This record gives sequence, structure tokens and C-alpha cells, in this order.
Amino acid sequence: MRCPYEGLVELIGDDASLLPFNRATAKQTTNVASSRLSRLKPNYEDVLRLRFGVGEEYLYTLQAIADEYQLSRERVRQIQRRALVAIAHPKRKRRSKFRRMKAAETSQ
Repeated sequence: MRCPYEGLVELIGDDASLLPFNRATAKQTTNVASSRLSRLKPNYEDVLRLRFGVGEEYLYTLQAIADEYQLSRERVRQIQRRALVAIAHPKRKRRSKFRRMKAAETSQ
């Protein structure tokens, strides 16, 4: 027996599903973030992965991370701040810019 709404179901969009482009972009963003995080100290990497949901199903609060690692919420916040500074350090930016320039030269 066929569903009487079969044609209608095909016309209605599914807002929960991602478009292929958006799915690919999200995957690439996760890969870039994971690559950058892997260069940090392990505790910095862990806190940022959990806090911003990189490779996780959802974001963790400062309190949830603190409970997991048996730290105070303030200590987790300090680690998060230091980790973000480490990622944004000018030396890392220069190295990243150099790699982009090198890649552009080789692709020409």
C-alpha cells in the first residue's frame, strides 16, 4: 500500500539536515581546528575541544569541564584564556601565513 502523502513528503524540506556544501565546510573547519589544537599542550587542547565542541557532540560549560578534571571553574577559565592566547600568538600566525604563501607558490 502506498502512502497517500508520498509526493508531499518529497516536496517538504528537512531543516535538520545540512546541505552538502555546509556539511563539507563544517568538516573542513573541524579538521583545521583539530590541526591547530593538536599543536597545543594537552591540557589546553582538551579544554578548548570540550569548551568549543571540536570533535564533540555538544559544548561543555566551564563547570562541566571543571567537574571532569577536578579543577575549579576559574582554573578552567584561566586555561581556556591561555590556550586562546597560544593559538593567536603572532609566531603561529606568521608560520601559518608563510605556509599559505608557500602553498600558493607551489600551486601556480
